[in-house]
Amino acid sequence: MKVRAKGPPDTWVGYYNHIRRRGGDVFTLSPVEIKQNGKSTTLVPEKQFSSRWMDRVPEELPETKPAHFNQVGRGQSRSPAASEPVGEGGSAEKDVL
Repeated sequence: MKVRAKGPPDTWVGYYNHIRRRGGDVFTLSPVEIKQNGKSTTLVPEKQFSSRWMDRVPEELPETKPAHFNQVGRGQSRSPAASEPVGEGGSAEKDVL
C-alpha cells in the first residue's frame, strides 16, 4: 500500500521503517514479521496505516527519498543560514538581540 505523509514538508509527522517522515513524503507500507514469545505474526500494511498522519495514494505515484533527514546531522540547522561562513569563534557570526 502506497501512502503520503500528511502535513507541511518542513515538519516531521511520523516514523516508518526506521525513517522519520515529513509531510509530503510518499512511501510504501510493506508486510512486517513480528516475533514474540516464540510465535511469528505478520503485520499487514492495512494494520500499519494511520489516518492521523497518512493518506492513501495511487500505486503508480513514485516514492520520495527521505534524503533531507540523512544529510543533516544532529544539532545542525536546516535553514539557509547553515551555509554561511563560520567565524574564528567556532560559530556563525550573527547579531544577538
